[in-house]
Amino acid sequence: MLAAQIKDILNGDKCRQREIQIVVGRIVHVRPLLADGQLHVDHLMRLQSLSADGEDWVDLTPEFKRQLHFWMLMLLTCSKRCLIPAPYSLLPWAVDCYTDAAGGSLEGVGLGVGAVILALDWWVSYTGLGS
Repeated sequence: MLAAQIKDILNGDKCRQREIQIVVGRIVHVRPLLADGQLHVDHLMRLQSLSADGEDWVDLTPEFKRQLHFWMLMLLTCSKRCLIPAPYSLLPWAVDCYTDAAGGSLEGVGLGVGAVILALDWWVSYTGLGS
């Protein structure tokens, strides 16, 4: 089972190149079944192509492990073996940001730009210094 193979790799700091190639090949095979799956394979592809010798040991990077963990969660979720994970716990760097760049304010034309990030309750405004 692919999820079990992923879990075995995640438990170590190094892995044989062949094992990485096998797991990444299987992930690439199922990637089209998951919306935005192509966004979670770049570090997998980099590590699986480090060496042509399958017996070489490869140091697992944190980025590789993060993407491999993402795929393990998605496989378990799709097989109904775990709860659907909260998307912000998987993608902390992806947030919705809404800007108002109309360039106007109550004080005059060209003064003000604002932005709101709803997921984090952040907001910012810029009034500029004028010219």
